[in-house]
Order: sequence, then structure tokens, then C-alpha cells
Amino acid sequence: MLNRKIRDLGVTAITIVTAAGLVALGATGSSATTTAAASPGHAQAAAASVVRPGHAGPGCPDSMRVWVPSVSTVSARDPEAVAPPDVSAATRVAYGAHVAHLLSDRKVRWLSTIDCKAGARSTAGAEKPAQYTGNWSGYASTAGHFTEASMRWAVPAITIPRAHVTTTVSVWPGIGTGQTSKDSLIQAGTTSDNISFGPFRINLRYLWWEIVPQNPFQIIINNFPISTKDKILVDVSYDAKSHNAMFLICDFTSGICGMQTTRVNGSSGGTAEWIVERNTIFGTSGYPPLSDFGNEAITQAGAVQTANGLSVGNTIGGLSSYYPIIMRCNGVVLATPDPHVTSSGSFTVHWKNRGPSGQCRTT
Repeated sequence: MLNRKIRDLGVTAITIVTAAGLVALGATGSSATTTAAASPGHAQAAAASVVRPGHAGPGCPDSMRVWVPSVSTVSARDPEAVAPPDVSAATRVAYGAHVAHLLSDRKVRWLSTIDCKAGARSTAGAEKPAQYTGNWSGYASTAGHFTEASMRWAVPAITIPRAHVTTTVSVWPGIGTGQTSKDSLIQAGTTSDNISFGPFRINLRYLWWEIVPQNPFQIIINNFPISTKDKILVDVSYDAKSHNAMFLICDFTSGICGMQTTRVNGSSGGTAEWIVERNTIFGTSGYPPLSDFGNEAITQAGAVQTANGLSVGNTIGGLSSYYPIIMRCNGVVLATPDPHVTSSGSFTVHWKNRGPSGQCRTT
């Protein structure tokens, strides 16, 4: 029964902590036993500087496309070698240049197959620009014209509570509000859950992407396992001409990157976000308790703004406006960011309290 419940969660890396304190590492299916690093069929490079199509496996949306750059070492000298071909020509150049900047001549291996599974978590879009929310902490900007947002972080190391409670924490960058289908919130990141099943406690870690409100739940990348403290880079982007969202997701600890695109109804690019979140779990209403992640360091948080055919990249500190977001529920502060962002786009979100669950008043 426990094994079946774990498989139903659709995640690839778990830690089970029993009541006796024993820890066991396990996988949740065949895709978890073969990582991209270990399987040449999942991570490939070739000599020619082209981007070829990969394979979107079971569970992926029909419009999703996987792209495999043939270069293993990304160079700013050939930006289109790391840009998907199903976006506009101008976006290919700008996006490729930004990806080359993010990877900075780093040698990586590219996933040629991505398997998907709908998760049981969902994100609530930003109701309005606010300093206090019941589920977000980090930074956001309403400077507008956003076509990309990116940041780096380490997969949180969760302190498991003594009480048998289910807690969660997600980390992600995004663009858009998610309030309407024409202003989608495009986001991708990591989730770390502490799940209680009777006497068992299960720690889950996985990568995902989501388009709110287009996707009702996170889309888990089922064959891209991650571990606690892995160093993650995520860049999300939107091309208004092709109506495609682009996702670059890298685990620098394993040296694996994945690139995919999918159709989006629309996104205004009016906002950008760099967030630590407690998101809805198992389809319940309200919010679960926030996992104790300690202090989560966000680095190189930035965005690209495009207007009149010109794309300009900045860290948060270089934007014309941005503001901190404090997670507060019914008068209790759950998480708060540093009061200032460094010039390189670094800040830390500090855990304060796992907080009340369910519905929240932010006052």
C-alpha cells in the first residue's frame, strides 16, 4: 500500500524516515533508476552546432517539445546553438545569448527525453502586487516587458518536524501573474515535501514546470531526479510571436540540463517573481504548513525585458522597481527575505515558522 501511494505521487527521489529513525533511499519507478547522467540515450552531444528535437515522453502535454543542443560546452560565440527553433528569429538570438551567458562556457549534458507526470501541487497566482502573502516569500517586480526570469539555488535541506505533519516548500522564478489565460504565470523550479503516511515520513524532491492557470498542477519532470543541496539553475521565457514558453532547467551538481517548449495562451510579462512558496498539496484547499528549509540562498536572480525589439538583461537590483514579499498568515510570519538584494542579484529567504495551515489572512 505504501509503495503504491509513493508511485502515485509521481516523484523520482525519496527518503523514507521510519518511526525508529531508520532512513532508506528509494526510487519510484523505472525512470528513477536510470538518470540522464548514467544513460547515453538521455544525455548526448554532437559536433555540429544545431538544436535537434528530442522526445517528450508519457504524460507530457501535446504541445510540449524537447530540444537537444548539440554543443556540450555553451559559448556566447554561437547563441543560436542553444536556442529552440520553434520560436521567432529575434527571440532565438536573444534567448540563445542569454542562455550562453547563464551557462558561461560550462560543460553540460542535455536530456534528449523528458517524461512527465501531473503532480498533486499547484501554485496560486499573485492576487496583486503585495508585500505580504499567505504563500510566497522572496522578491517580485512590476517593471514590465518581462520575457525571461532566472535564478540559481540549492535544493533545500528540510528539517523534519517531530510531529507527524505534512509540510512543503517550492523554489522558483517566474513571469506573469496567472490571473487570466491571457496573462499566464510561467514558472519552473523544485519542490521538497515532507509527507506523513501513518508511522512513515517521506521526503520528496523533484523538478517541475507549470503554467497558471493553463495547467491545474505542476508538471513533474519524472526522469530528472535531484538530491538535497544540488545546485539548480532555472530560466523561464516567453515568446509572444510564437506563443511558446521556454524552460531551461539545469542541475549543475549532476551536470545535466533539459530544454523544452510548450504552447501558452498568453502572458503579459508585466511581472517577474523569484519565490520560495508553500503551495497547495494533494488537491486540498488552503495551504499546508511550510517545510523548515532554514535559510535559502537565491543567487544571480534576474530577468530580461524586451521592448521595441531590444532585449536587456538585469539582475533584480538593476530593475527600475522591485519589492520584497513576506509570507504571513493570520498574523504569523512564516518566511521573510533579506531587506536588500545585492548588485549580483543575491538574497536569502529565512524560514521563521511552519505557520497556520488552511486559509490565510495576510494582515
